[in-house]
Amino acid sequence: MSWMRSQRLSGRKLEIILEELEKKENPNLILEQYPTPPRIASEMLMLAFNRGDIEGKIVHDLGCGVPLSWALRK
Repeated sequence: MSWMRSQRLSGRKLEIILEELEKKENPNLILEQYPTPPRIASEMLMLAFNRGDIEGKIVHDLGCGVPLSWALRK
């Protein structure tokens, strides 16, 4: 995620990127296919990034439902 640093990606800019992602149509709530709200996902990712927990590492989204963090893989 060094591109986050080079682009000076703020939490709000990241939230906007996540908001613009295509959403799964007709998610099955029984299968927990609801997305994490962009605000929460951006805060979690920025916290981990700022702590140095994810830069230069492979990050796996092991949660349930439709992941938003896939958009940040590079």
